[in-house]
Amino acid sequence: MLTVTGSLTVVNVMCNELDIDSAKMLAKVAKQKGISLCGIKPDQTTVDFSEEGLTPPDAILLASDLSQAGVTGSLTELNLYRNHLKDEGITAICKAVQSNKETKLVSLNIGVNQIGPVGAKSVAAMLAITGSLTSINLRNNKLGAAGAAALAPGLAVNGSLTKLSLGANKLEEEGTKVICEAVKGNTMLKDLNLSGDGIFSNIGGSAGAKHVADMLGVNGSLTSLNLSWNNLRPEGAAALAAGLAANGRANGSLTSLDLSFNELDAEAAKALAPGLAADASLTKLDVRYTSLDEATKDALKVAASGKDGFELLI
Repeated sequence: MLTVTGSLTVVNVMCNELDIDSAKMLAKVAKQKGISLCGIKPDQTTVDFSEEGLTPPDAILLASDLSQAGVTGSLTELNLYRNHLKDEGITAICKAVQSNKETKLVSLNIGVNQIGPVGAKSVAAMLAITGSLTSINLRNNKLGAAGAAALAPGLAVNGSLTKLSLGANKLEEEGTKVICEAVKGNTMLKDLNLSGDGIFSNIGGSAGAKHVADMLGVNGSLTSLNLSWNNLRPEGAAALAAGLAANGRANGSLTSLDLSFNELDAEAAKALAPGLAADASLTKLDVRYTSLDEATKDALKVAASGKDGFELLI
């Protein structure tokens, strides 16, 4: 449970059902003494606390560690996937990372933590000034359109993030619009995941696809885009085709597009085809588990065969 080298430096008191006040008291003492409360060693580069049942008091303990360069100065990857941190816990963690000017944290996974608009605002504040982060996973939280609006300002000014997952957050059309506006001018972001959850569209269906298409026509750095499970229909496919064509004209770099598990039919494929032909950078298209009939699949295969090295998943 603890490591002793002359004096106490590392102890793990997480998952002990502490209340908020007790966690804050321990954190205050730990900061004064330079002690890790979460069992993190000074030379440790990765920490995996996924599916540990962590709650806001545990987040306060972790925040104490993250705020101290002497405790987590080597940490580059932190996995907090599928816990119960909620807005309060995420806010504590983001403020800690934000306050640590020597942080080396590159990857942060906070998916499935019941994060809403308040937590999204804290994430945005962290992204605005933390230059080390290149990857953040916010998948399957409770952002909604309000959370997207809270997150967008941080994305707009961040200059280091290359991978972002906002899948399964019910952003709807309004939230999708503000996110796409925020990343239009981002020249660092390479991988964007806006997929749905298998039941509900994340981007607001075809209406949201129009905002994604507008973003593609301007953003020249994105290489991978995941729009699976979004209830895209012919009108959504047509909008994306226009975005792909504009991306091609702007010498965009999109190479991979995932449209699997969408309501794509022959009409949708016909609408999408001109964009695929016009975007020379695209080398991979996933249209598996859609409503395409065999004749349409064959037509897409023929079209793809004309692009050297093109990978069609169908």
